[in-house]
Amino acid sequence: MSEYRQPRSPLEGVNHKAKREREEAPRAHEEETAESLGGRRQRGSGCAPAHKGDVDGVGAFFFEFLTECKTTQGVTLAVEARWLNKITTEALAVQKEPMLAIRFEPRVLARLATGSTKVADADWVAVPRRVMERLLACVCESEE
Repeated sequence: MSEYRQPRSPLEGVNHKAKREREEAPRAHEEETAESLGGRRQRGSGCAPAHKGDVDGVGAFFFEFLTECKTTQGVTLAVEARWLNKITTEALAVQKEPMLAIRFEPRVLARLATGSTKVADADWVAVPRRVMERLLACVCESEE
């Protein structure tokens, strides 16, 4: 029979690399979203009263967006209504439109793709339908 051995430290057995990746994933998502969409990451992930949202300065046509970023390493991400209310309130307070940026871990997406199922993009954005309708109208006008 094996003898019980008390851990040497409270952190023994913890996968530090995986833990660090989980902790760094949201910041990396915010930085990459800001860079790819032409915005800037808010310091402190938007916790300062004057700098709400995670990414600011994203714009297209006559729109400016304030973006909330959410990331997961799991297979699901439940969009919470409070997230939408929060980013809407913060965006409208500074005359901007709300945007939600979502990231799924690419390895998870690849693992779930089977047979004829394609691997989805890891990064997605969501805006209110009223905003998308206006964006599409601007695109159509610019093509005329």
